[in-house]
Amino acid sequence: MSQENVEIVRQAFAAYASGGPEALADFWHPEIDVEVPLGLAETGTYRGREAVLAWMAEWSEAWERIEYTPEEIVGNGGTVVVTVLYDGIGKGSGLKIVDRFWWLLRLGDGKIVYIHLYGNPNEALEAAGLRE
Repeated sequence: MSQENVEIVRQAFAAYASGGPEALADFWHPEIDVEVPLGLAETGTYRGREAVLAWMAEWSEAWERIEYTPEEIVGNGGTVVVTVLYDGIGKGSGLKIVDRFWWLLRLGDGKIVYIHLYGNPNEALEAAGLRE
C-alpha cells in the first residue's frame, strides 16, 4: 500500500507540472482538507476541492513564476511525506526564492484526502510515523 501511495503522489506532482492545479485536483478526494500552519504561506485550513483550488490560485497570484519539484517521496502505509523544492520569482518585487517545505499527505481509496505543510522535515516525518 505504501509504495502504491508513493506512486499516486508522484503522478499527482507530474500532473500538476504539466496541467496545473486542475490536473492535480483529479487526485484529490472531493472533501480534501489542507492545513497550512502559522508562519507558512497563506495560513489556514481549506476544506473541499473548490476551497483548495482557491487557496492555490491566491498563492499563485504572488508569483511571476513558481515551480514545485518533489525531491524525495517516502511512505508509511496511507501516509506519504514529500520534500518539495519551491523555486519562484515574486510578482512585482522580482525577488527570487528557493526553499523547501515538507508535505504530509494522507491517502484513502487512491485519493489524497489530507495535506499538511511543514517547514521542518523532522516534524513531518514524525507526524507520518517515519521518525521517533
